[in-house]
Amino acid sequence: MELELEVLKPLDIDTLTYSYDSKIKCPRCDSVGKYVQKVDDKNKVLSHIGSIPMYAKKYVCKKCTYEWI
Repeated sequence: MELELEVLKPLDIDTLTYSYDSKIKCPRCDSVGKYVQKVDDKNKVLSHIGSIPMYAKKYVCKKCTYEWI
């Protein structure tokens, strides 16, 4: 019973750490942050809402112009 309660216990904020590796990084030049942008991939239509298409997303590096999913 105590093990089940331990699993349901909320996380302590002090034990949470932010990892630099969790940011989106360019596979070619390793740029992060403001140099990596999420844009619509106009080649991949996921669905339509009425007459408005919903596009897939891709990442674009502003430094080396590399694009990836």
